[in-house]
Order: sequence, then C-alpha cells, then structure tokens
Amino acid sequence: MNAAGTFSEPRSGDPLPHSTRIYVTGEKHPGIRVPFREIKLTPTRAANGTAEPNAPVRVYDCSGPWGDPAFTGSVEHGLPPLRREWIAARGGVEPAP
Repeated sequence: MNAAGTFSEPRSGDPLPHSTRIYVTGEKHPGIRVPFREIKLTPTRAANGTAEPNAPVRVYDCSGPWGDPAFTGSVEHGLPPLRREWIAARGGVEPAP
C-alpha cells in the first residue's frame, strides 16, 4: 500500500531498482550459471561530510528464469529442459509417457 492508500500489483518481469542480475559460473559444472542480484548501495556520509563509496552487495536471486530479461518463456509451455541430460545420467529415473 502506498501513502495514498492504494495498492499496486507486483510485476515479476520488471527489474528491481538499483540492481542488476549477474551470473556466477560453477567450477565443477561450468554450464551452470547461478543467478545473483548485484545491488548498488548509496555512499556512506562520514561525520566530516565526505561521502565514502560502498561496494555493491550480491544476494542470491531466487526469481528463477523470470528474473532474466532474456527469458521469454511462459507458464503454459513450462521451463526449458536444461537439466535433462544430467538427470538421465544419474540413473534411477524413467521418462514419463
């Protein structure tokens, strides 16, 4: 709710302010890209009035593919089968008919 007492609907495809989605690749599995949100921080104001810059903070981005501006999927079609080969190689699973 905002100051006027109205609600605004969240939109999952909209970027978050002052942040950028970045990816860290795995060492063991270089094809895996782990999403993080890099958040820009405002400078810290020191007692003498000078501004001291702050490094950005990285947090895990759990929004899934919908947080990626390049993703154009839909709920109706599901997610791309990125882990199909990895799951099959583990064994103990069978494809559904």
